[in-house]
Amino acid sequence: MIVMPISKTVYATVFILDFVAHWNDFMWPFLVMTGETKRTIQLAIQVFFGTQPIHYSAIMAALVVSVVSMLIMFLFMQKYYIEGIASSGIKG
Repeated sequence: MIVMPISKTVYATVFILDFVAHWNDFMWPFLVMTGETKRTIQLAIQVFFGTQPIHYSAIMAALVVSVVSMLIMFLFMQKYYIEGIASSGIKG
């Protein structure tokens, strides 16, 4: 089929944007998660703000860990993402 090779960049772009949107989601997991063992990383980071005193070094370390998976995913998918942006631009 001819459709799949052409739309590979579109699928990659949608995958990246969808992954980032779900990875950064806070409110829905906050509303539906009941146990402490099933927390997302954003909910676990929020626990650091509830302790006194607030340990900013631990918060920054947790934020770095949470960004690593997005960076790895983007590094593998950046070729398709940039192709999709470049091919959809106005040529003139």
